[in-house]
Amino acid sequence: MGPARPLPGRALDCPRGGDFSCFSLRVPSQVKTFGPFGSGSQDNLTMYMDLADGIFLNQIMLQIDPRPTNQRINKHVNNDVNLRIQNLTILVRNIKTYYQATRIR
Repeated sequence: MGPARPLPGRALDCPRGGDFSCFSLRVPSQVKTFGPFGSGSQDNLTMYMDLADGIFLNQIMLQIDPRPTNQRINKHVNNDVNLRIQNLTILVRNIKTYYQATRIR
């Protein structure tokens, strides 16, 4: 089985080996469909850094699967790599839990 292919028109619809600018145009616009993030006047790198802290992505995951979790998201990351890793670890764990629960149904 080969790698998963993105659907046309989706956030990851960039040519194989595409550069950062391809993703920088698509991912923030797809994420914005879940609600506002950032100030709107930010450049793409700043928006990616806002996504990299894991706070907004965890909020999106709560919209997809609102079941409460016992894990607290670090709301004030302030470029602390360890806090980002904790937030993204929680996000990955919640995504795994969601897919395992939906696969069973």
